[in-house]
Amino acid sequence: MAEPFGQLRVVPPGELPPPPSRRRRPGPAVLLVLAYGAVFGGGLWLIRARTQPRPAAGARPPNRPGRPAAPPLAIPPDRAALLAGAGVPAALRSAYFARLAGERCTCGCNLSVHDCLERDRTCARSPEIARRLRASIE
Repeated sequence: MAEPFGQLRVVPPGELPPPPSRRRRPGPAVLLVLAYGAVFGGGLWLIRARTQPRPAAGARPPNRPGRPAAPPLAIPPDRAALLAGAGVPAALRSAYFARLAGERCTCGCNLSVHDCLERDRTCARSPEIARRLRASIE
């Protein structure tokens, strides 16, 4: 009589099953896929690390949950006057503020002149740039 299940057979109660076959190593295709995944993940990590904004010189770290917020530091009067547009005619203030927001500071902080004036109190270049912009607007 032919076996109905091909090569499958019923093992009687006293007989031990055959020993398990030796475990095989992963083939080259599996290793290549794993290597590709590692390189791809490393590339994504590198891209994210390079595109994260770096804090400006003198900038405070962000508040962490559970810690009280630090009181904001007072802006020096000369910087406050430049940020408020003191000395700029009312008709030209919108142009002055647009230029402050559009121009980049040359101190290396990669912020606009307005943001550098507001955040980086150690920068000596942003007040100079703002004064030059104010003089060019008038």
